[in-house]
Amino acid sequence: MKKIKENEPIFYVGLCMAGAVSAGAYTSGVMDYLIEALAEWEKRRNEPGVPSHKVQIPVMGGASAGGMTSIMAATSFNNELTPIDKPGDDLLAEHPENKLYHSWVDLTDADMFSVMLGTADIKNGKVLSALNSDFIDAIANRVVSVDTRPEKWKDLPPFIARDMKIFTTLSNLQGFDYNVAFRSDLLQKS
Repeated sequence: MKKIKENEPIFYVGLCMAGAVSAGAYTSGVMDYLIEALAEWEKRRNEPGVPSHKVQIPVMGGASAGGMTSIMAATSFNNELTPIDKPGDDLLAEHPENKLYHSWVDLTDADMFSVMLGTADIKNGKVLSALNSDFIDAIANRVVSVDTRPEKWKDLPPFIARDMKIFTTLSNLQGFDYNVAFRSDLLQKS
């Protein structure tokens, strides 16, 4: 990490991202672009005509997809995060080199309908959900794994505070275990 010069002006940016339902891929795309832009600016900020102040992100988080995207980004900072400008000729090609894209766009299979309609999650004959959500655990495990091999590990980018805080809210991936019995003792009135 570059040493901060004494009296160097720092512009702090705190990121608070909203829950996005199915727009998590959009949120992570914006985060990916922000990381790419800040990295490029950091390389050029001492050039003529480029603002020279330092930018630093001391906190980021959000609700639901925003919180998840913050965690995904935070686990990427010490490894290479290759920006995905646009998909190549093969739209279904996976991009494990970018944890944000890989988590929100690639998911776990090219055909997620067959995964979500699968029955592998049904245990003891109890159906608790219309869709199989086991793939979420696979993505979460992939997100929190960090490559610590010396050749893959790198210092934090200068625009990330060494003591950065992450916050998440509404990130319950288990749901609420509550069954509703659709029965009644009331007689139907005609």
